[in-house]
Amino acid sequence: KFIGAWRKAGFRIVGHIVFRKRYASSVRFMRCQHEQAYLLAKGDVEFPASPLPDVIDWTYTGNRLHPTQKPEALLERIILASSNPGDLVADFFCGSGTTPTLAARHGRRFLAADETFRAIHTTRTRLLAEKSPFTLERDAKISFPLKSTTLTMQRSTDGIALESTSRLDYWEV
Repeated sequence: KFIGAWRKAGFRIVGHIVFRKRYASSVRFMRCQHEQAYLLAKGDVEFPASPLPDVIDWTYTGNRLHPTQKPEALLERIILASSNPGDLVADFFCGSGTTPTLAARHGRRFLAADETFRAIHTTRTRLLAEKSPFTLERDAKISFPLKSTTLTMQRSTDGIALESTSRLDYWEV
């Protein structure tokens, strides 16, 4: 689905990157110890002066902002090696907004998208802190119901756990 949509938009795959993790983010049938990304290009592009390897070790960030948050230094290497100031950098699963934040910091234009409110909120917060101009858009055909819910709180010596019977993507207290 994604590859067809990228091609329809005029992009082509010029690289596939595997981020190797030292820990498993999920264990079911397999131990999930990698993330992946595609490097897309549109039109005539120059080869980078210092090509990156296609397998890169990922240092755990502590996932402060998003479950699969990538380290800034890692994405910065990718952005600097594969784009020039003024180029468009796109991240269609922007999560915590690391890619658009770094793109803005290095003079690149950016397009960032995600399906969850939490990701968009986190990305927006980071771009505001970076003082980067941006426009926030959404598909008006897709409703975004804001609902309140009752949370139950469990206390322990280590902290607090909030629980709800509703399927929540994001909450603030």
